[in-house]
Amino acid sequence: MFKALLMVIGLLVMSIVGLGAMGWWKMNQTIDPASESGQAYAANFKAGVAATCAGRVARELGIVANGDELADMCECTAEMTYAAYKNESPATLLSLASDPAAQKKVGKIVQECADRAGLQ
Repeated sequence: MFKALLMVIGLLVMSIVGLGAMGWWKMNQTIDPASESGQAYAANFKAGVAATCAGRVARELGIVANGDELADMCECTAEMTYAAYKNESPATLLSLASDPAAQKKVGKIVQECADRAGLQ
């Protein structure tokens, strides 16, 4: 009985470790932009960047704009950010928020898009 219980516990631990390893592997693979899942990922990525832009970035930069100008700036920011990082794995993208070089690069993208939209 004790031996069977140890075997069940061992199998559960091995299953959990296996699932964790598969998740880690999947998060460290790039997503093919041409695939259906890649297109869905791109849409979600861009929507997330645009939402962050509209809510946080514009406020932090002190940009005063009407809705159309802000929407143009945030759409541009989402497109350019996706283009810059589309070949990175999801795990790498999650770490960008704490990467000073990435923050600087995205800041330049935001500023370029603000200039394009005619915002000061």
